[in-house]
Amino acid sequence: MIKKFTIQVLICTILIAPFLMTFQAEEKRLDIQNANEIQHQAFNDSPIIWTKTFGGRGSEICYSMDTTRDGGCILVGETTSFGSGGSDVWLVKVDRNGQEEWNKTYGSSHGDYAVDGHQTSDNGFILVGGTTSYGAGDHDTWLIKTDQTGNELWNMTFGGPDRDQGYAVKQVSDGGFIICGGTKSYGKGPNDYWVIRTDQNGHELWNITYGTKGYDWGYDIIETSDNGFIFTGGTDTSITGTHILDIGLIKVNKDGVLQWEKFFNKPPVEKRWDEGYGVIQTVDGGYIIAGIAHTYGWDENSNGAGWIIKTDAKGNKQWDKTYGGGNCDCLCSIRITSDGGYILSGWTYTYGKGDADMWIMKTDAQGIDQWDITLGGDKFDCSMFHTIQQTADQYYLIAGYTESIGSGSSDIILVKLGEPLITIAGNGQNGFSWTVKNGGEDDLEDVNWSISLDGLHFMGSDRSGTIDLLPAGGEITLRVGGMVLGFGPMSIRVTVGGIGKTLNCFLLGPFVIKG
Repeated sequence: MIKKFTIQVLICTILIAPFLMTFQAEEKRLDIQNANEIQHQAFNDSPIIWTKTFGGRGSEICYSMDTTRDGGCILVGETTSFGSGGSDVWLVKVDRNGQEEWNKTYGSSHGDYAVDGHQTSDNGFILVGGTTSYGAGDHDTWLIKTDQTGNELWNMTFGGPDRDQGYAVKQVSDGGFIICGGTKSYGKGPNDYWVIRTDQNGHELWNITYGTKGYDWGYDIIETSDNGFIFTGGTDTSITGTHILDIGLIKVNKDGVLQWEKFFNKPPVEKRWDEGYGVIQTVDGGYIIAGIAHTYGWDENSNGAGWIIKTDAKGNKQWDKTYGGGNCDCLCSIRITSDGGYILSGWTYTYGKGDADMWIMKTDAQGIDQWDITLGGDKFDCSMFHTIQQTADQYYLIAGYTESIGSGSSDIILVKLGEPLITIAGNGQNGFSWTVKNGGEDDLEDVNWSISLDGLHFMGSDRSGTIDLLPAGGEITLRVGGMVLGFGPMSIRVTVGGIGKTLNCFLLGPFVIKG
């Protein structure tokens, strides 16, 4: 199982020769909690359509979710409740209402898991991850192809004597597959980026390592409009070793030949750990990366922010935005929405109710935060890697895993989310206020709200309360407690009915200058 290891260390490796083997895919029934009960327990005051958990008495983790052509989705990860022993790859097929249609396990008695999965052109599925049950070394990349009901058609392992792991897979335009991950068996550093190209039957066409003499590994890859590939991850670009990792963005052609590479970091450089977890191509031919910028550490005591970076077609940065950052916050998955903006998912220690919470954020095309929502209970709840999609009916599906609710120590969670009815707009000049509007057709009653201040201020205070009635189409104004007075950068966050919005600004005496 790579649960906290994946979040904390994320050091992977690669392979070179595929080894074909067969095993029995096993099907088990799931324990699915009642959606209304879950919503009431952990996710009230949010625009949730429904919530489902999947799991048994052990531990289940979801690393990837993708929509399917029938309006449903697949959940991809690992299970210790079902299967052959240790942890097994787990593939769960869900219909458009969140009901499980079938599930399959793949693996043997050791540790096996999948980190990414998608529906293929033949309506089957392709999965990639890692295995310690099969292969040439102590940990190999594992590629599994199934039919449309999850029955295994073939599988391949790739790797050498050391640790090699796949984090992302995509079907490319010719029907084959491209895999991105990391390798400790090959390359010039202790870990290198590793990209493997296969045909439609999983046979290797080429594999190439990229990177520095330090630690490098890749988390996401896509085929680009010129039929090449671009991938992102973490790269050790330092000579002195003081700067641990930069976000890497590497562009190669269809044969894997390097075309260009770019690296991004946030100061200060000491003990930084900046990584890119998701990348997509934008309508203008450029790219946008979702990831994290933070100091070393992976708990509530570390300081990290969700980070998105927009580049042009050559990888030159056009703009970037950070979000959160009071504790350890991360954005892992990013998708373009129908309005041209972005929907992102990850986790946050700064906001929410418990330990870490799932974190969903909507921005406009320029990365301006429109709203965000946290989902979680009293324990650890997290959305990782490739786990958010906009659906054909204009809702959002978000997957992850939860320790707060469900049947076992951790369960897979799937949430269908609508656009918030409440909209929040900030107004700053002399002091600061928020305009809150109910865009729905029904009145809202007893709506909780809070305003918190973080930064260089010596006047002004946090506030909280309840809106007794917010009529349909109506609006009210919320104000920071007392006069705000200070000098320097500041973050002001308002949460109304579970919907959050944060404004990064600059205080100049009593004046609030929007960032």
